[in-house]
Amino acid sequence: MRRWGIGVVLFVGVVGSAGADWGTVRVYLRGVLADRAGRVAEALEAYQQVLREDPSAGYLNASVAELSLQTGDGDGALVAAQKAVEVSTGNPAGYILLGRVHAARGEGAQAQAAFDQALVVDPGNVEALSLAESQKEVTDPRSIRGLFETFGRLNPNDELTRHRLSLFQNNKDAFLVAEKAFKKSLKDDPSDVVALSGLAGLYDVQGDMATAVAWYEKYLEIVPDNIEVLSRLGQIYFSQKKYDQARTRFLEAEDQTPGDPRLSFWLAVCAEGQKDWPEAVRRMERVAEGSEEPGVLLRLATYYAELDRRSDAVVLLERLQKSRPQNPDFMFYLGLAWSDSGEYGKAIDWLNKALVLSPNNPDIHFQLAMNWDKKKNFHRTEFHLEKTIELNPQHHPALNFLAYSWAERGESLEKALALALRAVALDPANDAYQDTLGWAYFKLGRWAEAELVMGPVSQRVEDPVVWQHQGDILHALGRKDEAVRAWQEALLFNPNGPDLLKRLKPSAGKSSALTPAGIRTLLKRVEGNTRGISSLSGLSTVSLKTGGRSFTGRALFYYQKPNQFRLEIMGPLGTFGAVMVARDNRVDWNPPMGGMGEETVWLDLLFRVWGGDFMKGFDDPTVVVRQEGSSVVYSSPSGELWVDVKGTSMTRAVFKESETTVQMDFRRPLRVDGWVVPGGVTGESEDGGFLFDLRFSALKANRVLSEDLFQ
Repeated sequence: MRRWGIGVVLFVGVVGSAGADWGTVRVYLRGVLADRAGRVAEALEAYQQVLREDPSAGYLNASVAELSLQTGDGDGALVAAQKAVEVSTGNPAGYILLGRVHAARGEGAQAQAAFDQALVVDPGNVEALSLAESQKEVTDPRSIRGLFETFGRLNPNDELTRHRLSLFQNNKDAFLVAEKAFKKSLKDDPSDVVALSGLAGLYDVQGDMATAVAWYEKYLEIVPDNIEVLSRLGQIYFSQKKYDQARTRFLEAEDQTPGDPRLSFWLAVCAEGQKDWPEAVRRMERVAEGSEEPGVLLRLATYYAELDRRSDAVVLLERLQKSRPQNPDFMFYLGLAWSDSGEYGKAIDWLNKALVLSPNNPDIHFQLAMNWDKKKNFHRTEFHLEKTIELNPQHHPALNFLAYSWAERGESLEKALALALRAVALDPANDAYQDTLGWAYFKLGRWAEAELVMGPVSQRVEDPVVWQHQGDILHALGRKDEAVRAWQEALLFNPNGPDLLKRLKPSAGKSSALTPAGIRTLLKRVEGNTRGISSLSGLSTVSLKTGGRSFTGRALFYYQKPNQFRLEIMGPLGTFGAVMVARDNRVDWNPPMGGMGEETVWLDLLFRVWGGDFMKGFDDPTVVVRQEGSSVVYSSPSGELWVDVKGTSMTRAVFKESETTVQMDFRRPLRVDGWVVPGGVTGESEDGGFLFDLRFSALKANRVLSEDLFQ
């Protein structure tokens, strides 16, 4: 006869004595049987149903967490483990479970904190000690000895602890002996590669990375093509966020083993660290060709999203979801991808599917709220936000979003203020939360308190909503001129905002001069836009005059940061005409074009402008600024930059050096893939001997361009 566990006895006893629904008991027993038979999904569903019907059965959260881990539902496991700890804060098992969940999610610091807390609750818990040790081997190997020394003082008769402490001493003695021997060998023979690699490895194992790196580098001076050492150095540099040095070492290793997917992965994450998304994609695509590893595919999908290749991200996540159809995490990520693509209905469909498998996941509820908000369904938005907060009272994005929604609609204003105060308390440095708090005060008619909050925020951020709010608050306080200035600042970021234009219309007779803050804000906005464009390509109509010759035609062009440009000029009926390739301060024509050469100085200016470096030179208090019509002109001894206030786009760049002045004009600003780009570029030399005019169409921004284009 099968013996029932104590949980079953307790559960049946409590339900029976309370006269509760015996249907819940049957569901629980069905879950127990499924659990023991290894039917994980069935058991998980039963336990979750019990918890929904009887929240007092909190001890079941531990089982739900364990089963969620088995199904790969990391988010569900985390929520359940956190609830298990809440139910019994004095039980070390809850903290151990929470630590295991964090470890499975790759959250080392949180795992360590949970294992440490288990030892605080029960200093003699050997399981907690063992797990804490294994975690510290990864995160902080030097602290392991201290962990056992503390445990030993509290448990002086524990044989395992005494044994481990003796091993630490033996290891220390062995390290000193080995270190001394290797150094003696190097004294006799400084080129002893065995001693060099041995010393590097010793310090590496000890966690002394600075010394390990120094010895690894000395080793490479003698053996420069050792793949293992090159890779290990790359990993160490990567962990220190020295991405350039890491990349150099991984590339050197790749020279020895071309096409190695492990090295491609490391090069991809180095590019990720440098936010070089085209390179990250190029590398990770190689890794993904033969891999179904979720970490690889998710990373690649993220890279696609960074480059606005949303459809590629969706395709990749669909492939991942189909490979694991019952994993709610992948449904969740697919929902995010559809949302990012503007397909809010499809996003909601996938998020709802994820919710069926993980009904108490606050992040799913929050994303559902975001998507219902996009569809202007505030009732559903409000429901999911309140559910998010119920499941996770510390979810400050949900607190802030619901507070702002209520304040903006003029509903539940006291509740909105309370939620905003909670969000700010959880993240005081978040300016968006401060804006919500100030706006809630304003809507309640508490204008002085609103200005105390909003005033400092408006000086820190470059956001039209914040400046518009600040203007409204100042206007309510009777400070009309200051309000106009604030609305003008907002207009810089949102030139066509109807609400702003309506507010400023009555003050049209007043001075519209930009404030010093607005002048710099305008400059940084244009600079930020150009820096955000890593590549640009499309069609162009070309007019060129040089060396007494001139021609007009159609062309394909490709630009990629920092200084690569290709122009393919087409001949009659689409035949080949000529190709110009510029790279690293060199310009080549095919076929060779006699009389060319002046284009180099113009391309150099174009690279500096599109790279953002040209604008940076005007971010200086000594720069003279004037306003000419709708343009703000920044002047310095080295040149001028003209920016259109209404469209916040660059219209002219002038570069002065010695006796040479180069002027480039930008026309017809276009918005392409979220970025402002010129629709045309014109330049002419002072003597009129060189002139070019490019008019762009079918533009694409931030696409991955092959390096072969610029060879």
